[in-house]
Amino acid sequence: MSLLAMNILIATGIYPPEAGGPATYSYELAHALQARGHHVTVIAYGEEEEIKKTSTKKGTDIIEVKWISRRGGIVVRYARYASAMYALKGKIDVIFAQGAVSEGVPATLMSKIMDVPLVMRIPGDYAWEMGMQLDPTNTEESLDRFLTHTHAGRVRVYERLERWTAHQAFSMVVPSQYLRSVVERWGIPSERIHVIKNAVQPLPMPASRAALRKQWHLQNAVVCLTAARAVRWKGVQDLISWWHRIPVSHVLVVAGDGPELDAWKKVAKSEGVEDRIYFLGRVDRATLTPWYDAADVFVLH
Repeated sequence: MSLLAMNILIATGIYPPEAGGPATYSYELAHALQARGHHVTVIAYGEEEEIKKTSTKKGTDIIEVKWISRRGGIVVRYARYASAMYALKGKIDVIFAQGAVSEGVPATLMSKIMDVPLVMRIPGDYAWEMGMQLDPTNTEESLDRFLTHTHAGRVRVYERLERWTAHQAFSMVVPSQYLRSVVERWGIPSERIHVIKNAVQPLPMPASRAALRKQWHLQNAVVCLTAARAVRWKGVQDLISWWHRIPVSHVLVVAGDGPELDAWKKVAKSEGVEDRIYFLGRVDRATLTPWYDAADVFVLH
């Protein structure tokens, strides 16, 4: 396997134009590796016909992306994903999976069949996230407490899968020391885990802070900003449910979209704070940048 120029397969669950951290990470990584002389192919879930309609990069992306339909059950999806990988047999030097389950399971199987090393990035605990989404009443809100228990049903299946795939990987990448400790608690030796923090890209310069706050009629407000995908484990619903305890001078600006967004809006209305919570929905970096400048505090719950 050449260290100078490699054929790299990035296996990811989501990829632009879909939103989310793994999508952004995979896109930026693919282009950075390509710029360094490597050949990169991406496999991601998505309906190709829909993506062609919504993509803003029509015909301009230099990365080859193979889209795998989400239609059908989980076994069918994984089989499609694995088949697309197998079609690249003999053409790739390494598989870089962006998660342990939805992309990690087919990637692990194909790395063994094709005798190709597998590197895996772990951005979170998939079993805990699925537990929070599918069975929140029986899932510990604290990931640290979650890791001390054995669970039942689908959550237990996800626990077994993520730990099995992680043990098969040649090397693990995590974005923080805390996630290193999570993967160590899965039983992965420390020497196989590498902390590579997420990169920070400079933001464009917005208008003056005073001008922005005047534009949005927030001159006298304390502006609290949070940005997160609208899923339960991001904790935004908690922030909204507490907002009636916060002084009326404080407003909460929520950037992000996802399956829980409507539920967040209903909580804001039921708590009587909808006039102090601004839902921006899905916004790009250029649109979100002025809010960073105008805000008094950023909240990451």
